[in-house]
Amino acid sequence: MGKRAAQRSGNEYTGNVNRTGYWMFSTGEPAMVLSGKMVDYKGTAVSCPSQIVNEADFWPFGPGSLTNCDGSFSIWIAKNVPFKIKLWPVFLNQREDLDGGPYSTDFNLGEINVRTVLSTAVSGKVTDCDNNPLQRGYLIRKSNFNIPEKFIPVINGIFNDYVASNVIGTTYTYTAVDLDARTEGVPKTFTISQLMEIVTLSSCQ
Repeated sequence: MGKRAAQRSGNEYTGNVNRTGYWMFSTGEPAMVLSGKMVDYKGTAVSCPSQIVNEADFWPFGPGSLTNCDGSFSIWIAKNVPFKIKLWPVFLNQREDLDGGPYSTDFNLGEINVRTVLSTAVSGKVTDCDNNPLQRGYLIRKSNFNIPEKFIPVINGIFNDYVASNVIGTTYTYTAVDLDARTEGVPKTFTISQLMEIVTLSSCQ
């Protein structure tokens, strides 16, 4: 299995680790554990498992780690070297950079606030082919963000919806459907800022 040698200094060990055969790696860099907790703006733990990625890819410890369901995480990094890691909340399609250090011993970053998907209420009007308020129908809502397709009821020509308001680049596409006339309108795409205004959709083709 090879040889292992380490030197103790207080409660810490440093040394080389060697393996032969199927397991084969060697590192002489002193390692330490960087830990923390990913929370949202309310201090609530982020959804798990979110990713923690070490850009230095501190081999053989791997490129990263995952959060526990209380938002906590720990990751091996090199001692006495500035670190740069990326936080990737499970509900976002983009990462956040986090850098700091260097540290000479295990270090806890404490609570780290990350962006979360905040919902904002939006509403609008829906008309039929005669330009009257749609009485019986619904909207089909799709997004370029990782959000499932949703059906929004239309009541007396008005729809109300909740959309992610703080994810840059997200758009929503609505298609109005008239159940009485059996028509489906032309899909219309809006940015978040456009949806904040009262929009009017038509179920007419």
